[in-house]
Amino acid sequence: MKYVRYTIKTLQGAEDIIAALLSDLNVEGVEIEDASLPEDIKKNGTFYDVLPENNIEGDDAFVSFYIEKDRDKDSILSDVGRILKELRETMDIGDGGISVSETEDKDWINNWKEFFKSFTIDFEDGKKAFFTPSWEKEEADGSCDYTINIDPGTAFGTGAHESTRLCIRALEKYVKKGIRFLDIGAGSGILSLLSFMFGAGSGMGVDIDEGSVSAVHDNFEKNGLSDAPYHLVIGNFLEDRNVRDHAGGMYDLIVANILPEVLIPLTGYIPEMLKDGGLYIVSGIIETKAESMRKCLEFNDFRILEENHDGEWVSFVTVFCADEPEALAAEGVREPGHQFFVDPSQIRGNDIIIEGADFNHIKNVLRMKPGECVNVSDGLSGKEMRCHIESFSGDRVNLKLDFIKEADVELPVHVTLFQGLPKAGKMDFIIEKCVELGVSEIVPVMTERSVVKIDAKKAEVRVSHWQGKAEAAAKQSKRARIPEVGKVVSFKEALRLCEDYDHKIIPYELSRGFGKTRDMLRSFEKGSRIAVFIGPEGGFSEEEIALAKEKGVFPLTLGKRILRTETAGMVVLSWLIYLYEEES
Repeated sequence: MKYVRYTIKTLQGAEDIIAALLSDLNVEGVEIEDASLPEDIKKNGTFYDVLPENNIEGDDAFVSFYIEKDRDKDSILSDVGRILKELRETMDIGDGGISVSETEDKDWINNWKEFFKSFTIDFEDGKKAFFTPSWEKEEADGSCDYTINIDPGTAFGTGAHESTRLCIRALEKYVKKGIRFLDIGAGSGILSLLSFMFGAGSGMGVDIDEGSVSAVHDNFEKNGLSDAPYHLVIGNFLEDRNVRDHAGGMYDLIVANILPEVLIPLTGYIPEMLKDGGLYIVSGIIETKAESMRKCLEFNDFRILEENHDGEWVSFVTVFCADEPEALAAEGVREPGHQFFVDPSQIRGNDIIIEGADFNHIKNVLRMKPGECVNVSDGLSGKEMRCHIESFSGDRVNLKLDFIKEADVELPVHVTLFQGLPKAGKMDFIIEKCVELGVSEIVPVMTERSVVKIDAKKAEVRVSHWQGKAEAAAKQSKRARIPEVGKVVSFKEALRLCEDYDHKIIPYELSRGFGKTRDMLRSFEKGSRIAVFIGPEGGFSEEEIALAKEKGVFPLTLGKRILRTETAGMVVLSWLIYLYEEES
């Protein structure tokens, strides 16, 4: 197959960011050439290995990317032009010109093999590992404790690159006999197979590149590990929840040798996959990105055990401290920040803008200054974005993203409150408090005994007002999602809306048997959808209760006392917090 090779002339200071951005454009491969790192192959945001010296001098650098010859190139080249234009506004990228040439598949997949020679890695405990490809004839001498036969193919990883060496040394030191590990960005399987050599009992790898499948299989076979209890998953760990679910949890050790642009958002998912006290080893961090990575790790409750350097590359060995977040906060690691919600359109890569009322609140009420931290969420994804204020311009605040974590503030069950319309301003109070307690959705319901009657025009205005209350309460309680307030519906419509819910309950003053209530609430599964019906001041009519039962809604008691309509929903949510949040 033939490819068109496009080469950007730039400077060493800009090569990494250009290569990382190009990797996001679905090109076939990315190369860097400069005077310090001869020719480095970047693929899918992972790393590469040392190749021979070239003749480039000074600060010049060349970043090349490949596109199949018959593929439509216009949209990719347009994106490349946009990237270079935006970068030129913020940094010196040098010439920025692009040259074009044509190449065969074998030119950039196979020819590099002549430069991959056998090498050794020395460990802190005096042991030594010998790495050799199949096309090399050199054999390890008697001083080597491990011999690794490695053919990466088109996948990443021979072990020669500094970032990979840092991981290997950390694994040799920290892998204990029988542990379970996860290798994110497995590539050729180099870190996975070494984990087994160092004593691991079982493991899993994740990689975005299909080329990893054959590479891992062949390398495990070459090293006598064909029967190792290991499974490789192909997919995007960050974007595909199914991949994360497949990977599972309760690992003793997780290792990731990936670009910081991927490591930082990735780290927010790691705590839920590690045992308390589990190890998280990260590498692939250029020195200029080390401080951002350090803050990200500490924010996510990782205590740094080691910071290691090899050339201009950095790795961290950390331990997950689930019981120590308060201690870390006391050390000044987790600045609380103010919470703001933005529309997804306001998030542009690592740049986020805040406008309107929130702009006024930040600048004129809170009187915040550039450099101060804020927490931002899009109200949908459940992710918490830690940012700092970069500048104020006109009527907007310009934020810069520091890192992302999966916010751990939502209830582990999805609760929709079907609230019978109460009198006067009680609905504002109900929405505010139920949002604070973790409700996922609120649907106002017109029941037989609702005193308040709202026509369609007024209902639209009221719902808009209530949605504002929900957003304000979500900000105050630092929720990652804004619960939606639905349109006003009839009782029959409400029953129809929850037909496919996992559980449906309706507190009713004539119900008996508090044990049944306890059993029902304890039977909910994590992640299930629960509909909770709360009546207005006068409660539900007998006809409504009969209809609810007919539709599979379970009547239960909330105790011996009669609760107000504004109290009942909060009681149910409080019980769910007690029963489920400790395990979330």
